[in-house]
Amino acid sequence: MSENKFINAFVDRIDKNAKTVIAVYGSNNSNTDETEYNEVFLSLNDFSNTPQEGDSLVLYADSKKLVIINIGKKVFCEVEYLIMGGENTVYKKEFKEECNLSGIFEDRNDEIKLIKARKKFWKKCLKEKSYLEEDNKNCEIFIKKSTYWTDKFEFKNIFSDYIKNIGFTEGQNTSLNSSDPDIVPNSF
Repeated sequence: MSENKFINAFVDRIDKNAKTVIAVYGSNNSNTDETEYNEVFLSLNDFSNTPQEGDSLVLYADSKKLVIINIGKKVFCEVEYLIMGGENTVYKKEFKEECNLSGIFEDRNDEIKLIKARKKFWKKCLKEKSYLEEDNKNCEIFIKKSTYWTDKFEFKNIFSDYIKNIGFTEGQNTSLNSSDPDIVPNSF
């Protein structure tokens, strides 16, 4: 399944008696060029908190099931380092952390676990950077890019955006802070 197999939906209403969230999504009618709105029924049990009317959701296009990003037992982070000097090269290193995620939409405990995992990845990333600097004394080493995914949710762009968003701190720089290397940059 490719990443374009997702659709955006919005919470229309909640039936607490039936423990159901009714979401609405639009699809184009090829005959009339008009948008048709369809309802999909989701279990309230998939949500950590009751959503509000108008909340945005992402669904799988084929099954119309809720996309739950925070699922899996392992989180992976691939870091690209740019080694500049002589021949510029890109070096990739993959890190892994055990992180038993609930699979419940917007679970705050999962978010806390992912923030902690991201901090661990950052420390490992800096350690690897120092090794690269020792091995390449005449070069400058830059952290170019980080990508995240889990063993159960392989869409890297979506999961990377998610984990960076939950770890986002307003006004925090986007590059390495030499005065406090424990601060994870928003861009990592």
